[in-house]
Amino acid sequence: MPINLVEVAWLEDEVIDKFQSDFRIVARFFKQLRLLGKPYLNTVDTKLAERIVHVLELMRMFSAYTGDPMYEEFGIRHLHNKEVNMIAFVKEFHDELKLEGRKEERNELNLIYSDLFKQGRIEDVQRSVQDPEYLKKIMAEFGMKEDETETDLK
Repeated sequence: MPINLVEVAWLEDEVIDKFQSDFRIVARFFKQLRLLGKPYLNTVDTKLAERIVHVLELMRMFSAYTGDPMYEEFGIRHLHNKEVNMIAFVKEFHDELKLEGRKEERNELNLIYSDLFKQGRIEDVQRSVQDPEYLKKIMAEFGMKEDETETDLK
């Protein structure tokens, strides 16, 4: 008996648009994964503003496929939300990543300040708190990348 195999990630947008269920989101997810190499949908796709009917089930599938528990956690938090869509997930996901990045930067900065204190470089700590350019210099000295210093460290 022959089996028809469909490679969802290779479907054309016109075909994906014909789906009437949450499978439309699944198809967009796999297509974006193929095209961009990232398992996180792009918020500029206005078609992702459609309401997800089976929130937890869809998010559990994404978690299982990517190995990222964040999808399922989102699904659990929004299980009874009648207006949830993938754009909401992506926004929440990016907000959490930014928050995690800031926490990591603060932890690194605390370690730098601790090292400076141990080295008796109290003036460097004081100056870096008052002068953002000097802070960048200190952070570079301790191996923090330039782009990491651009976020708000307050």
